[in-house]
Amino acid sequence: MTSKIRVQLFESFDSENKAEASRRADLSSTERMKEFAAIQERVWGTAWQKQKIEHRVSYEMTKW
Repeated sequence: MTSKIRVQLFESFDSENKAEASRRADLSSTERMKEFAAIQERVWGTAWQKQKIEHRVSYEMTKW
């Protein structure tokens, strides 16, 4: 399997964000899940499938 690498240069973060949102909108739900799994594996290795991921929530109460 050969992969094609496409490199783009953007004038700003905003233009990059718009291009990425457009790219993601064209993906099927299966393609999005495969992309998510690849990113998770890159970040966590195989541990993300075997170890429980600890979720943390923080909040701040203010008196208005």
